[in-house]
This record gives sequence, structure tokens and C-alpha cells, in this order.
Amino acid sequence: MLEPRQRKSIKSRPIAQYLHRLRRTAPVTDVPVLKMNPDAVKSTLTNLAFGNVIAAAARNYQKSRKTWDSWEQEDV
Repeated sequence: MLEPRQRKSIKSRPIAQYLHRLRRTAPVTDVPVLKMNPDAVKSTLTNLAFGNVIAAAARNYQKSRKTWDSWEQEDV
């Protein structure tokens, strides 16, 4: 037969497991905390910056193209 001390530890084991799981999860969302991959973040930011550069180049080209078209219409 188990002694009283052992019975108490067996009964409190689920509580200890619950508290351990609670400590390992995010406090607000109850979702495990995930680590970010720095290489993926850097790649995403680089791609976004490249997209912004291409968009700016396209806008500049459109402005210059309109200017060239207006010059051609004046010459005709």
C-alpha cells in the first residue's frame, strides 16, 4: 500500500503537468511560441525592397515616356 506522501504526489501529477504546459505556452493566445527564421525574414524584406525599386523604375519610365510622346507630338 502506498504511503500518504506518495498518494499526494500521484494525485498532484496532472496539476503539475498542466502548470508546466501553461508555462510553456503564450499567455494570451495559448499557442506555443514559435521562433522566427532570420534567413526567411531577410529574404522576404529583400524581395519587398527589390519590388519597390522595380515599381519606382516603372513609374520613372512612364513619366519619361509621356515626356517623349509629348515631344514627338509637338514635332509633328
